[in-house]
Amino acid sequence: MKLFRIGYDNWFLVAFYVLLLGGFLLGILRPRRRTEWRSAGMAQGWVIALYAEMYGLPLTMYLVGWPTLVTLLMLPVLLVVYYRLAKQEEADALAQFGDEYRRYQATSGMFWPRIRI
Repeated sequence: MKLFRIGYDNWFLVAFYVLLLGGFLLGILRPRRRTEWRSAGMAQGWVIALYAEMYGLPLTMYLVGWPTLVTLLMLPVLLVVYYRLAKQEEADALAQFGDEYRRYQATSGMFWPRIRI
């Protein structure tokens, strides 16, 4: 077995890239607060899924296509995690900026911009 052969079922290459890019992400993001660690964890999860599918087990080859079954099953979890993260960051912004942030909230939406006609 070649160490860096091209094809599927090469879990050594998956682990190598995940560790390499994980170190790179943590080096750039330098998470300090709990919310920053959550964001870094979500990015690392995306990297793991990407390289596991590229070099490990090609799930989209056997399913209808992207998004894969795993992604569809994870969608509710991701939506809840991102919503809770947004609420926590909003509370942090309120604590830091107070009334100025409340005025900003009155003119903008939480996830989508408010369109006034």
